[in-house]
Amino acid sequence: MFISLQVIDTVRVPPSSQTRYLESKLLEILTASFCGRVLANCGICLLIERITNLSEQRIVHNDCNTYVTVCFSIIAFRPYIGEIFTAFLVSQHPMHGLALSTGFCDTIIVPPSNLPEYLMWNNERQGFTNLPDFESELDFELGGEIKIKVVDVIFRTNEDTTSMGLGNALEGEELSQDLIGSWGAIVNSKSKFIVVGSCTGPGLGDVRWWREDTN
Repeated sequence: MFISLQVIDTVRVPPSSQTRYLESKLLEILTASFCGRVLANCGICLLIERITNLSEQRIVHNDCNTYVTVCFSIIAFRPYIGEIFTAFLVSQHPMHGLALSTGFCDTIIVPPSNLPEYLMWNNERQGFTNLPDFESELDFELGGEIKIKVVDVIFRTNEDTTSMGLGNALEGEELSQDLIGSWGAIVNSKSKFIVVGSCTGPGLGDVRWWREDTN
């Protein structure tokens, strides 16, 4: 779920930081530029781990700043297919399924087709609940912990600005229609990174279900 990556970038250094405390200033600039940002095909940058190499400072004609090529390592969030982790329920919708968040990633969705077959939408309670013939009542608690299994990780480019762009990218995939439906309501149209999860399987879903089952 969390991976370490090597990144190379050229950083513009202001005159006040060109000699003293250069590395500290570079860490400050890199943190502001990268942390919380989606890196294509890498994930969400959470932390600048350390600077591993610096070039000599370069100057450009008619520019008071200097430029440094920096090699550094980051910690990024990128779950792999089949990984199981816990996120918090933000909202649920009969057509779009569940919207989840880890706090640092708000674009985690569970389409309705990836919910257990024994759940149905309850209009009165505005949420998914189990079918009436179940012995005990199961539902999702807003803000509660939901354990999911990752079934897809999607990176979008700047050119993909519509829901159809996402749908075309997933043409032929089992989840495509659910993702098209959830695009406008759960995932912001500018989102570049989407994690698609499933709640079908032992131990998955609202963690309360399994705690109560063991008592």
